[in-house]
Amino acid sequence: MKSTQRWLLPAVGGLLLASGTGSLVLEVVWSRSLKLIFGSTTLAVSTILVAYMLGLGLGGIWGGRLAGRVKNGVRAYGVMEMGVGLYALAVPFLLELYPSLHKALLSGWSFWPAAVVRFLAVLALLLAPTLCMGATLPILVTSLIRSAGGFGRHVGLLYGLNTLGAVVGTLGSAFFLFGAVGLRWSNVVGAGMDFLAGAVAFFILAPRIASVTPGDTESERETVSAPLQRTGRRWNTSLLSYGLIGFVALTFEVAWFRLLSMIFGSSIYAFSVMLAAFLLGIAGGSLLIRRWLDGFRDPKAVYALLTCLVGLLSAGSLFIVRALPSLFLDLVERGGITGENLVASGAAVALIALLPGTLALGALFPVACRMNADAAGETGRAVGDVYFVNTIGSALGALIAGFVLIPFLGVRHTLGLAVALALVVTAVHFLFLLEPRYRGQRLAGLASLGIAAVFVLSPPGWDRENLVRGLYYQTVLDLDFGVPLEPMEGGVLSKMLYYREGLNTTVSIHQVPGGVTLRLNGKNDAS
Repeated sequence: MKSTQRWLLPAVGGLLLASGTGSLVLEVVWSRSLKLIFGSTTLAVSTILVAYMLGLGLGGIWGGRLAGRVKNGVRAYGVMEMGVGLYALAVPFLLELYPSLHKALLSGWSFWPAAVVRFLAVLALLLAPTLCMGATLPILVTSLIRSAGGFGRHVGLLYGLNTLGAVVGTLGSAFFLFGAVGLRWSNVVGAGMDFLAGAVAFFILAPRIASVTPGDTESERETVSAPLQRTGRRWNTSLLSYGLIGFVALTFEVAWFRLLSMIFGSSIYAFSVMLAAFLLGIAGGSLLIRRWLDGFRDPKAVYALLTCLVGLLSAGSLFIVRALPSLFLDLVERGGITGENLVASGAAVALIALLPGTLALGALFPVACRMNADAAGETGRAVGDVYFVNTIGSALGALIAGFVLIPFLGVRHTLGLAVALALVVTAVHFLFLLEPRYRGQRLAGLASLGIAAVFVLSPPGWDRENLVRGLYYQTVLDLDFGVPLEPMEGGVLSKMLYYREGLNTTVSIHQVPGGVTLRLNGKNDAS
């Protein structure tokens, strides 16, 4: 790296950390605001999520195409981030138009046409800012490679720091901003962070970077191996497989959140620590792999190994589900019954459950970008395509897991299916997409298929009655009213009469001394 450019990577990385924080704050604020209008049913929440992710994915495609044509990518990033900040300030005023639309949909439309119109209305609101958010990564990666070289250290660091910013935004909005200043001023804070990051990029960093004539991509090509033809089945299948990995990731997220919410609740604080734990693993994996990414001689083989790690580490997490309720209760008792310790204990359980698999998931993104860059010989387009397929796969994973897999298969078999899909991707690469140059390659592919079949047919089970004991509810009763916690062993005798994982909640009915209780996600709701 040239001495005059040593400041560039940390400076841009810091901006992506800040804009990642601001963008996540805006996402949470806009989602909560839209839920106040359209409701918080699974369909309404999914509508918002899919519209947001579709905008990000399309932004990745747009940014990938734009990256090779702009002279100064940091200046383009600054314009986009300032645009996001300014648009965000207008969102509360635009939202004032939506209650009348929702009222009209409820009064004069049947269910599915109303759902489609609601989706289009949300997409119209979110498309402009999410396009800009999604476009920034491929543009910045291309700009930094032109200025300083080194594909792996750039894409891994920038993606990791941007995701780490999302962790900060998740925790900051839930634990500080919403309580301190409310939704409207939280929107101003998020908008201000994005605008400030854009202004620093545009007015301070961009003038210090030499503009590059569009099409001058020689420095980009030097950072990857000899370009492969991107026309055969091999590369197209590999790119498609990363979309499937996105599907797997969000299936894991939705199913694990449903599972963990029965242990330590579904409050905004509980949800935030679960999401932060998931994102922290993604960020950590990307930051860890960046050191070695440029030195990989066969990134496709590394990609196959990482998909195997995703499957195996996620499979390993299923074997500890049985112990998680006891672990949560033990941590609560050791630290004392306080609100802070309840959150900290939930965070510890979430990290233990989610971190192994998400570290491997995070490492996959820069490796997939390196594979695509090797094939395309054009970094911006490569990063944008990978970002797009992953985001669309993630949106489909969230939809199908929430609406189809969990209601029909249950959480246990949904998690088993996600493990199996990751291992099927591994098997396809080992058996069909990699050149037959590695010892044991075919055996590894067949073994992956065998393990996948086991997890589809009979994934690890757990004690469902312990999961729906409502431990989080018991801790709240102890904290607020002094009702002592029941031990995991030898507590109140009960017999579970009914258990069903539905679209929105897990319902169970229990025979207890003196009557029958109905529990929703472990909380007693009727008796």
